Amino acid sequence: MATSNIKNLSHYYWGNPTAHINWCEEDYVIVPWIAEFHNTWTSLLFTVSGINALRVCYKWKLPYVYGIGCFALINTGIWSAYFHASLKWHGQKLDEISETITLLCFLHSFQQPNIYLLILHMVTSVIGILFIEKWFCEIHLIAVVLLCLFQFYYLLQSNRYSFAKHFPNIGVGWNVFSKIATFALIAAITWLCDRVFCYNFFHKVFNPQLHAYGWHAFACLSLNETIIGIAVMHLIERNKNLQLRICTFFFGSISYDVEISNQSLLSKKIE
Repeated sequence: MATSNIKNLSHYYWGNPTAHINWCEEDYVIVPWIAEFHNTWTSLLFTVSGINALRVCYKWKLPYVYGIGCFALINTGIWSAYFHASLKWHGQKLDEISETITLLCFLHSFQQPNIYLLILHMVTSVIGILFIEKWFCEIHLIAVVLLCLFQFYYLLQSNRYSFAKHFPNIGVGWNVFSKIATFALIAAITWLCDRVFCYNFFHKVFNPQLHAYGWHAFACLSLNETIIGIAVMHLIERNKNLQLRICTFFFGSISYDVEISNQSLLSKKIE
């Protein structure tokens, strides 16, 4: 939690904070109507990623559970921005619920989803977020992320999805997995450092805004790679003869779409 040079926030735009968490960024320093400026604008990266995910979902006609996850990711960015701008309790909870639903939908999107299991998982998660204030959301999110990584790793190891057969580059599957895992690890480390070193270092020496430019940025990148990885698996499941190419930018570090390399099968991409 952050200390603030403003002792009483009641006269500022959003009034006194009601959220249970106030991050390391100083409140109302840059603009008078946003409590945490850096954390607020970087939250919108999730919305951008969610819009791209929705485009991929529509283009390749991916399962509806995947689409729900895309909408939840868009809402994650919106509610996270609202939470960091206002520091209100309901903003915090809507942010946590949205990000949890996003991960649960993607967790259940790797293969054909069990809708009843997904709904049960969602309901119990929302109840936990609303009524267990300390650490439930964080511990549950860590568990879901680890399950996603394990499931992706397991499917890469299995014969069901032979990435080597469908990509000119034999290491493309492991490249996607390594980016998901690496980005997630960086996000987790920066989130932890922002919490642990806030008082003793960042407010005395220099605050690098790790929650904004570490946690938000790299969590978004990890989710983005997960989106593409799931899309690839569904395309392979649909047509075992496809030759695919992952579209990237920024020197190949960020994926944004999947394309079919063997053009003769292009007409079959959504069958």
